[in-house]
Amino acid sequence: MRRNDKGRWRIAEINVEISPEVGEEYDSQCERCHGLFEDFCIVSKSIEQGIPINVEVNRR
Repeated sequence: MRRNDKGRWRIAEINVEISPEVGEEYDSQCERCHGLFEDFCIVSKSIEQGIPINVEVNRR
């Protein structure tokens, strides 16, 4: 959160961390899914037009 030029609170950016549990045997599928997610996620693609959104995927 930060204040705009009129001193009103606004959302400055959104940070998201996703930690899926994926076995090593699915490495190639996981990379493909990550790419598809970045391209097709309706929520993040809509929000990022007005608010910076940072998504980090950390496999466990």
